[in-house]
Amino acid sequence: MSTFKFKKKLPLLVVTSALSLGLVGCDDGNSVSTPSFSIDVIDGNTKDCIFSMGDEETPVESAFNGEGNFLLQGEHKGRLKAKSCVEDDGSEEPVADMVTNEGDSVISPITTLLIDDVDGSLALLLAESLGLDVADLFGNYVKADAESNGSGKFLNIAKLAQILNEVAKSGASVGDFASTLAADLKTKKDNGESLSFDGIADLIKTEFADIEGLDAFIDAVKAATGSVADLNSNVGSVDNPVDPTDAPTDAPTDAPTDAPTDAPTDAP
Repeated sequence: MSTFKFKKKLPLLVVTSALSLGLVGCDDGNSVSTPSFSIDVIDGNTKDCIFSMGDEETPVESAFNGEGNFLLQGEHKGRLKAKSCVEDDGSEEPVADMVTNEGDSVISPITTLLIDDVDGSLALLLAESLGLDVADLFGNYVKADAESNGSGKFLNIAKLAQILNEVAKSGASVGDFASTLAADLKTKKDNGESLSFDGIADLIKTEFADIEGLDAFIDAVKAATGSVADLNSNVGSVDNPVDPTDAPTDAPTDAPTDAPTDAPTDAP
């Protein structure tokens, strides 16, 4: 069970208590229900995920419902891992392995970052840095953005998730980075400095300077605008970045050349 008390107040989430699925009739009129629970798996929305649970990483059967949502067989006991996911935006871009704690109904790079934040101290600092409530960190920021009528409130948490996903895909540990991030944010807070997404992004640049292409990717993510749902397609990945200077195909790229080709080049 997740030990962080704020998680009990999550909005916008599918409750993870057992749902009735596959009622089987019996001769005596009784029925047996198979427990199941719902989970949203997001970087952006994902698909093709494979799940395992607990310290033994026991495989869990699942059914895909679309928009990053899966129905899993059994009860949610222990940590839940999603692996082999890909982006469900047409890109099929691979997504790093992610985890969440028992009782949570979302798996994301943010829940992976906070997986060992037992006392909730990092969550408090991170929420302040992103201009969010703590509960938002454990929620589905893709859906929340779509329901916020273009407020932009959830764009920075989605940007951070994109960056953390690329860090994890390189083989680095997002969970191990949590202690470094917590110490940095606490020091800034104690010194009266403002906490911000840009500051976190710059710290990630410093901590993972050996990941080729990460700096340019982070700069592209920081500059990105638009909806959370479009973020992945707008920035791509470290291995497949989107060139922000790409002009629309129907836009003129050269100045007009009105001069006739047979005009004299020398004065008489």
